[in-house]
Amino acid sequence: FVAIGVTFGDLSQSSTRGVAMGMYGTILFAGLSLGPLIFGPIVQNAGYAAGFTACSITAIALVLAMALIRPQRAALHTVQSPLGDSEKQAVATRRG
Repeated sequence: FVAIGVTFGDLSQSSTRGVAMGMYGTILFAGLSLGPLIFGPIVQNAGYAAGFTACSITAIALVLAMALIRPQRAALHTVQSPLGDSEKQAVATRRG
């Protein structure tokens, strides 16, 4: 979880970094809290095979939904801010 959080922080612009990290944290902890509430009764009543099947179907449906949803680019709605340290390093490595 830490490595993914660092990656999101490095890939986002400094002007949108707070929003990106907030969304990442919200989605992460919503999944960790809602998963057992939703799929626990399925596992208890129908068994582990049904629980894993329900989780995989849900994951496939979410992947397809995310592939179909195309959010507007955040760059159109934000002002370009100066590059942070990690962004300057990435630009320097691409040029060098």
